[in-house]
Amino acid sequence: MSSRERVILVGLGGDDRDRHVLRAAGRIATVRRASLIVAYVSPDPALLLVDSGVMPHYLSHEDMAPAFFPMVVESLFDLDVRWELATLVGDAAIELAQVARMRSVRAAIVGKRSLGRWLRLRRILGGSVSQRLGQLQPAPVITVPRAD
Repeated sequence: MSSRERVILVGLGGDDRDRHVLRAAGRIATVRRASLIVAYVSPDPALLLVDSGVMPHYLSHEDMAPAFFPMVVESLFDLDVRWELATLVGDAAIELAQVARMRSVRAAIVGKRSLGRWLRLRRILGGSVSQRLGQLQPAPVITVPRAD
């Protein structure tokens, strides 16, 4: 992807919302004639819990890209959009903001989580990923609501 190309960053976390968020990002990128950077962020440098729909399992950081590649291809196969896959480790908002700034993205797209007890506490203490991402980099942040 060239530096003058329109680029949209989509941040995914390896959970059941990813397909829905990726489809929404793909449709937006198609309309905007933009390419996508599909970024998976793992908070732990050693392991990532992946919900495959059958049984959750752990992947090492090195195995993230090959494991998610089929889902990305399946989610975007019928859309005329170029994309690349990036795997990141660390705090989601910080890692996504670094990519957004480095690549001068036009927008960042993330999914909205439901607020269970743990997430409510995390949000009170540290804010949501979308809010923090909006504060850490200049591109607009689009939040995709849950499909259900």
